[in-house]
Amino acid sequence: MPDVEITRDNWQPLIDIVQEKAGKDKHGNLMPIWRCMTSYYDVCHESIVQPIAYYLLSVYNDLGGFRSENFESYHKLPPKYVYACRVIDSEIQRINEYGKQ
Repeated sequence: MPDVEITRDNWQPLIDIVQEKAGKDKHGNLMPIWRCMTSYYDVCHESIVQPIAYYLLSVYNDLGGFRSENFESYHKLPPKYVYACRVIDSEIQRINEYGKQ
């Protein structure tokens, strides 16, 4: 892609272009804004969330995530796993904030 200057006024059409070129995934979803911005335009620094971690979290969330856990099963989850999910959620929220500016 050619170099472009991304501003508050033109970022959405640029995201639309990337999403149109990338098409929808097998679930019918467009490419997330944060991936468009970090992978295609390098607007913000690359996320600490690795694609495989994001994919696994997405699968877990598609299966109900923490909502499908009961008190006992939740407390049996490894603390590192619970913490990692929180870190990933936090990082995705931080990156999504770029879209709101």
